[in-house]
Amino acid sequence: MNNINRTLLIYAGFLLLSCFAVAQDNITVANRQIDSIARSLPSLEGQDKMKAYRRLDSLYSLSNRLDEQLACLDEEIRYARRQKDLKAEGQARLDILEASYNHQNWAQYLERMDDDMDFWHDNRQWDNYYFAFYLATEKYIGDSQAQTALENAAREYSDAKVRNYSPGKGVASAAMGLAYQSLERYGEAVKCFKESVALLKKERFTEYGSTLMEIYDVLTQNLYNTGDPDGAVRVLNEWGRLLEANRKEVLAVQWLDWYTTCGIIYTNMGRLSEAEDMLNRANRIAENMGGDAVLMVKGAFIPLYSAQKRYDKALSLADSVLNNFHLVTDGYILMQQYRLAIADSTGNTALAAGIWKELYQLNDSIKTKEMAARLDEFHTIYEVDRITIEKERNRNYFLFALGGCLLLAVALALYIYYNRKLLRRNRGLYLQIKEQDRLAGELERMTEHCAGVEAQLTALLPGNSSDNEQCLASLQKGNVRQRELVARLHDYLRSERNFANVDIEKDDIVAVLATNRSSLSEALKAVTDMTLHDYINDLRLEEARQMLEHHFDLTAEAIAVDCGFNSYRTFSRLFQEKYRINPGGYRKAAETK
Repeated sequence: MNNINRTLLIYAGFLLLSCFAVAQDNITVANRQIDSIARSLPSLEGQDKMKAYRRLDSLYSLSNRLDEQLACLDEEIRYARRQKDLKAEGQARLDILEASYNHQNWAQYLERMDDDMDFWHDNRQWDNYYFAFYLATEKYIGDSQAQTALENAAREYSDAKVRNYSPGKGVASAAMGLAYQSLERYGEAVKCFKESVALLKKERFTEYGSTLMEIYDVLTQNLYNTGDPDGAVRVLNEWGRLLEANRKEVLAVQWLDWYTTCGIIYTNMGRLSEAEDMLNRANRIAENMGGDAVLMVKGAFIPLYSAQKRYDKALSLADSVLNNFHLVTDGYILMQQYRLAIADSTGNTALAAGIWKELYQLNDSIKTKEMAARLDEFHTIYEVDRITIEKERNRNYFLFALGGCLLLAVALALYIYYNRKLLRRNRGLYLQIKEQDRLAGELERMTEHCAGVEAQLTALLPGNSSDNEQCLASLQKGNVRQRELVARLHDYLRSERNFANVDIEKDDIVAVLATNRSSLSEALKAVTDMTLHDYINDLRLEEARQMLEHHFDLTAEAIAVDCGFNSYRTFSRLFQEKYRINPGGYRKAAETK
């Protein structure tokens, strides 16, 4: 990551710290309000109780009381269910996600994430759904799983496109941009961010304003990184117009972020007077906020003063900022790099040599020091507890070992019992499905036989052909024309596996069959009692079932994609609904036949 990118990220961290410092002043007041609301909560009902839950959640968040906040939100979810308030339940689920993410409690939240995503999806709460998806993308990227994040984002983009939901496409496009940026594919990242901006700026600022400003920020960085400073400035100007147009909703900290980013970009472009003007405006906002906001703006002034050859001022600011770092962090190293550049520019070889030596040592020792600190802490605990542990270890060892063996035996027995029961159930369902296949084959042969008999009767008794047709029609659904149209549709979808085309459109099918949308829909309803979408999915499921049974070299996910499903989740749900068994269970039952 180049210098401008690192600088912007580090200053974003300063900004978050300043917000934390301001919040600390309100914790005492929040705790008193929590006690008051908690006492009155049992006596409330309906919307009054829901409002009390919302207020408690906000106060627990302000007080950094995560466990109590999560417990309160779980109670709110249960109460919302009793009230059948889906909107309140969806918001409470989202609050749990935000609280877990903000307190770095992500690993624990992952246990419930799929259930929350399904809830938002099933109840069409798309704003919550895509917000959670965007956070998950950031987490994947933070865990060095950019390729996984990219694949998930591409699937979500396709789903949003299918349902024609513009905000969803905008968020998914931004997520793809973040993944491309992490993979250093900046050109593709820029395209995704531009599409995201174009989609989200049409939406309500109160809903997507914060996300949009974040995207403007990373788009600016990527444009500059790809050698398009003029494009970066255009985006900065558009970002500023967005803030101005929504001035009533914009927070001071968001103006501070924009002014500071402008100052950094202008400094790197050599537009020093404009950079100084922007940073002076940022400084005025920071002085009102206090704390680390002032420190952030000071850091942004250092490269500006260096570019203006005001080296004494730049070095003084760098020393001032450096003194605020109590641990070696990315910000500390960046300040040292600034000081080194200033020392080189002024010919201060002694200072440069000292900084070089420290940075060289830090390069190899940061992780070692962190590990040493942890080991020192563990060693202290060990020395305090060693004597007690020695006395209890022998007595407890046998008990723990015995208990572990018993638990392992019980767990193993339960596992074997459950798997055998599940296998028997799946095997029974598999045999039912195969019996249905056999009966369907018999029915098809009988239908063909009846058609042959009809032809013979028509030839022998031409005068009674209408009676024959009426007799046969009573045994079949729809009229002759409708059955013929459905048969042609079936042949077209099966030929060259057209049903597996995810982009297949109803208008294309109508054109191939030389009919119209209304006639096709009526024919399908009369003959199969299905819509076109359901009919295509039915063919896909049947094909997938055959592949699961005969292509053991392919994964279920690969089969779902090959048969035309956009996501494995959708495929698994539809398969379960039709066959009452999931794809994995069906495959396992087929393997044991």
